[in-house]
Amino acid sequence: QIKYLAIGFSILVFSCGLFETEDENNNSQVYDYSFEDINTSSSTFGKTISPGYFQGQATLHYFGHQNWGTCTARVGNLDDLYQDLLDEGIDNVKIIAIGKGQYSADNSNWTNDNSIPVVNDPSNDTWTNWDASQRDLYFLDVNGNYVEYFNITIWDDNKIYNSIMDIISGCTNSDSSNYDPDATIDDGSCALAIESPIFPDQNGITSTYPN
Repeated sequence: QIKYLAIGFSILVFSCGLFETEDENNNSQVYDYSFEDINTSSSTFGKTISPGYFQGQATLHYFGHQNWGTCTARVGNLDDLYQDLLDEGIDNVKIIAIGKGQYSADNSNWTNDNSIPVVNDPSNDTWTNWDASQRDLYFLDVNGNYVEYFNITIWDDNKIYNSIMDIISGCTNSDSSNYDPDATIDDGSCALAIESPIFPDQNGITSTYPN
């Protein structure tokens, strides 16, 4: 099942905003929303946030129902993961939990004891536009491009962590031929050219052997 909007070269404007990316087939994809962060413990509380708001940071977008126990448990898991990333010094990843307007009476299930942004989709348009199901987790890179999604009904901390690392890791040496300006963690892949003389001075190399 395709989990993005493939709309050729057209640009669609939704009421929730526009955020355009392109996949490898040059199909425009719209991944956007514009909602107020309702979590008082979040650093962006009270602000209108969107994928574009966090430009320059990798973002994870979680979809769930605020009144479901498993959905609530996953918000807690994601918040723990976010704190672990911060403890490792990784501060260019944001995780946003997206609920539904009809379950807003249960927002506290997600906001209590959690610090990640929480937003409500009042009309469920974003759920529809992203073709999201309960407990789907979408990954966008630092430029807002879609990377992948998978369902986290069964929690797999390592799988999510590794997906994050794949997004933000790369060659961070600007002198390398495969330098990745978007990478913030060096993965050891840098390819550096080694300069050597065309005709090495053989007399410059000596060996000493015992008599």
